Amino acid sequence: MSELCYESIECLDCYRLTYSQDCTKCRDCHYCYQCFNCDSCFGCVALSNKKYCLFNRQLSQADYHQQLELVKQQSLDQILSQFTLLKQSTPVPQSMQRQTENCPYGDYITNCKDMYWGFNSYYVENSGYIYDSGMARDSWDTSFGGGSASGSNLQAMLSGTWQELCYEICGGSSNYHSAFLEYCSLCTNCYYSSGLSNCTDCFGCVGLKNKQSCVLNNQLTPDQYPHALAVIRSELGWPDPLP
Repeated sequence: MSELCYESIECLDCYRLTYSQDCTKCRDCHYCYQCFNCDSCFGCVALSNKKYCLFNRQLSQADYHQQLELVKQQSLDQILSQFTLLKQSTPVPQSMQRQTENCPYGDYITNCKDMYWGFNSYYVENSGYIYDSGMARDSWDTSFGGGSASGSNLQAMLSGTWQELCYEICGGSSNYHSAFLEYCSLCTNCYYSSGLSNCTDCFGCVGLKNKQSCVLNNQLTPDQYPHALAVIRSELGWPDPLP
């Protein structure tokens, strides 16, 4: 969680940060880019565990505050010009990743493992083509959803519900063994549906809540549903058994 930050984006666990981007665990930093665990830095790029740096120059505490006052007298265009030149001339990682393992393609991902082509996602495992999602495992082609936690909130992650074994999901969260869903949550074995909540064994349904064994919003018995699904599956050419 970040506090007292202004005009900063994609910054995690920072305090009193302004006009910065992609910084983690930084304090009292301004106009910084991709810095980690830095304190009292201004106009810095790709620094780690540094303190009292001005445009990537290491200074003493006294010199830092003295020169910072002179920089503050410059125009915004002058400050941005120096900062932009430093960004253009300083090597930075090809993607923004925090605590990841085997995630070769993607950007802005946190606490992910074995993910292929993921963006703006957190706590994802063994999944691919993931966008703006969290708390998902063994899933493919999902966006704007996942589990029930913030990417920076470990406590919520540990107490939340993961999304697992899902394919082609847009929106919603905490689904299991489901595919082709739109804005559905807490659903199990549901397919080609939209706006479901806490449903099980539903196919082609819209706007249902706490329902089970439904096809096209028609209520079936638990014995009728498997037969109806088998007929639909055969018509669609789905494999048997389902993956």
